[in-house]
Amino acid sequence: VLFSISLGLVLFAAYFITASGALPVFHGNQGGYVPDFTPGIFNSTNWSEAKARTMLLTVAMFGEILLIISLRRINKPVLRTLREDNHFVLWLLLLIVPVVYLGLMYVPQTQLFLVHSLSINLEIIRLTGTDWLVALILGVVPVAVLEIYKMMIRRKGKFF
Repeated sequence: VLFSISLGLVLFAAYFITASGALPVFHGNQGGYVPDFTPGIFNSTNWSEAKARTMLLTVAMFGEILLIISLRRINKPVLRTLREDNHFVLWLLLLIVPVVYLGLMYVPQTQLFLVHSLSINLEIIRLTGTDWLVALILGVVPVAVLEIYKMMIRRKGKFF
C-alpha cells in the first residue's frame, strides 16, 4: 500500500510539473516521433501534454523496475540484495523493457510501424538529459519509501 500511494503521488507530480510547464518542452523533445495533435480523448493536444504522458510512463517504468529489485529479498536492503544475489537472467529480463522503450522513443520508425500496422499509437516523445534525471529521481522515491519501511520492520525484529 505504501509503495502504491507513493508511486501514485510521484506519477501525479511527474505529469503535473511537465503539463504545467515547470519542466518545459525542450527542442530535443521535438526531434523524434511527432504525435497526432488532432482533438480526441486518446491524443495529446500539444507538445506539453505529449511530454507529460511520456514522463508519467517513464517514471512508472523506473518505479516498477526498481520495485522488482527491492522486493526480490523482502528481508534484505536493496543494496545488500544487489551485492549478494546478482543473477544474469534477472538483469536480462529487467533490461528488456527499458531497451524496447528506448527503441520506441529514439527510433521513430518503431512507433510509425505500430501506428500503421497495428493501430497502436503510444505517442512517446524523446526525452532530454534533464527529463531523464527528473524521471529517475521521481522513480526512486517510492522504492526509497519502501526501503525505509523494510528497515523499520527489520529493526523491530519482524520478518515477512
